[in-house]
Order: sequence, then structure tokens, then C-alpha cells
Amino acid sequence: MSIEIFTFGDFDIKLDGDSVLKKGKRNNKNLVLLKYFVTFQNKKLVPEDIIESIWPDADFIDPKNALRTQIFRLRKNLEFVGLIDVESLPYRFDIIFENGFYIFNTGDDCIIDYIQFEDSIKKADNLRATNPDDATEIYRQIIDIYKGEYLAENPYSEWVFIIRSRYHRLFVQSVLRLFKLLKDKKQFNEIIDIYEKVVNYEPFEESFHVYFLESLLELKEYKNALSHYNYITGKLYKEMSIGPTPELESIYRKITSDKEERPEKNLTQISLRMTNSDAVNGALFCDLDYFKTIYNFERRKILRSGNMGFLGLISIVDTSGNFSEKNKDIAGNLLENILLTSLRKGDVFAWWNPYQIILLLTNVSENNLQDIGSRIKTKFKNEILSDKIRIEISFQPVGSKESFIQ
Repeated sequence: MSIEIFTFGDFDIKLDGDSVLKKGKRNNKNLVLLKYFVTFQNKKLVPEDIIESIWPDADFIDPKNALRTQIFRLRKNLEFVGLIDVESLPYRFDIIFENGFYIFNTGDDCIIDYIQFEDSIKKADNLRATNPDDATEIYRQIIDIYKGEYLAENPYSEWVFIIRSRYHRLFVQSVLRLFKLLKDKKQFNEIIDIYEKVVNYEPFEESFHVYFLESLLELKEYKNALSHYNYITGKLYKEMSIGPTPELESIYRKITSDKEERPEKNLTQISLRMTNSDAVNGALFCDLDYFKTIYNFERRKILRSGNMGFLGLISIVDTSGNFSEKNKDIAGNLLENILLTSLRKGDVFAWWNPYQIILLLTNVSENNLQDIGSRIKTKFKNEILSDKIRIEISFQPVGSKESFIQ
């Protein structure tokens, strides 16, 4: 009889390859109690600590008796699904009470993923300096073991938080060490393949994006690198109000610089190469720092030439007063797409904060602003699929001190 317990991502227990949770009686208290015992398997657990950890707000008349009742029901359920083998004594998979402590024994035939995870990390770390090829293979196995956050179905349980944070740190550390080994061997395609897998678990881990962008540069995929840089910096700012770090900005300069570094014969060739590199068909969507640079350049040009330019602010408003993350993402993505197709090639926009976009319109008359704003509002209203979410748009002439972006 082989038992496998999975704690990363979706919790599951398999007996001889088949999930037992599907046929077991679904009881939330029992399931949480089982997860707690799995987390602290083979450790001596005081009844009071179990109760305080799992049910901190429960008002039991007799807490210890309530715990005994839950454990009795849990053991019966484990017996029902075949995890406790009543024909085999002593039970290899069981919850026992001994000298005032509860102990969860799993036996030698039980494989728990977080134990595999920790053991594999120790092996890989020990081999990293002396045998990088074997270490690389073990780090790959570590990534396969990690299916998401530890006990992801219990996001608000305090007793899980420290353990989850530890495994998150170990996972990120292992991925970065694997990336470093692959980079040393110039295996950039493999870095990209692994990145595309791990980024699903850690979409905001900037160090992953740095290795990915560097690999794209090594493979001379400059357009893909620029597209990803704009995407991730925009997402980091919109979701977390974080601007690009010096490391990301350094990569951006590498992406946009001339990689061939060969001397040109004349300015015509330089002009042609720069023009061909601009594949943007509509408005330019960029990060906030880049927008500031463009804005202040245009501001000085407008002050010198006397031409008109306008700074715009588009705010996403939820009149229901309950702006969920899901609705914010839907509205933000829709607004981005509308601006990309509705504005001209010379226009520029960026996220100012998670709820507002700023845009720069040049060579446009004040009389046209109302038409531009109405067109954007109409498209947004027709596509948002919610009468509670709307946008507000305001414009201000570029050139005054009040409109200077700090």
C-alpha cells in the first residue's frame, strides 16, 4: 500500500495512485484538522495548541472533548477510505494519543511532497559547487514538486503562514540557483522554458523576469524582450504600485541600445535603422518613468514652439463602492486596449496608479479634446459589461507649472 500526500497547491492524498479525498466524506473541520496533522507529522502536539491554532475563535464548552470528537470522526473517515488499515497492527498511518500528546504517524510507505522538497533542496545545494550537472537535475525535480503555495486552499490560516512563507522562499531560491547554473552553461532556451513554468506560481518575482529578459537578449529576441519589459513593468505598477528597479532599467537600456555596436557610414543608415525598429502602430504604452521623460521633453518643445499639447487623466470609477480586484483588472485591461486602438501613433500613455491612466496628446487642438474623450468613453461603456463601472476624463494644457510631472 503506497500513500502520497500533496500539500503544494491543491491538497490531496492518493492511495495506490487514486485520490481518497474524492470518495471520503467531505467535512471541512476534519479536512483542516488533517492538514494540520500532515503539516506537523511525527511531532508531539498538545491538545490546547491544536485547538488554538485551528479554531481560535471557537467557543467550546469542553474544548478537549470537542477535539477528541473531531479526531474520532477523522480516524473513522481515514479508515473508511482505506488509509488506516484495520487488518494491520500496529497501524502505520494513524493518529495516536500518548502521554498527553497527539502524534500523527504516516509510516514508511507514505510519501509527503514537502519532505521530498526539503530533502531535494539539501542535496542540490550540497552538489551545486562540486557537481553542477547533478545539482541542475535535482533543481528541476524541485520545481516539478512545487505545484503552488503550501496549502493554498487555506490562505488565511495563521498556523500555515510561516510555513508557507518558508517554502515560498526556498522555492524562489532554488529557481534562481537553477537559473544561475543554466546561465553559466549558456543554456538560455532552457531558462526560458523553466521561466514559463515557474512564473505561473510567482508572477511578481522580479528576479525571474530579469533572467528571462537576459536570456531573450542573449538569443537576440529584442522585440520579445521589449514587449515583455513593457508588460511586466506595467503590471507591477498597476498591481503593486512598484516602478522598475535599477536592474530592470539597466536591461531596458540594453534592449533599446544598438546590440551590434558597429560603426555606421552615415546618418541615413542610422536614421533608417532607428525607424525600422519602431513597430508601434498605435499609441505608445510605457512605464511611468519613461512617460515622464517623454512628457518633459515634449513640454520643453511646446514651450519653445508655441504648439498645443494636452495632459490627460483617465480615472476608473466603480459607483457600487465595491471595486474588486477582478473588476479592476477587467476594466484596466479593457481601457489599455481601447487607448492602444483609439489614440494616434504620436500619443503616449502610462499607468499613474492602479486606478488612473495619464496620457499625452500632442499636435491636437482644444476643440478636438471633447471628441477624443467622448470616443474613449463610448467604447469603454459599450464593452465593460457593467453599468456600475465608468471612466472620467480630464485634460489640461501642457506648458504651465501646474502640469509639470515631478
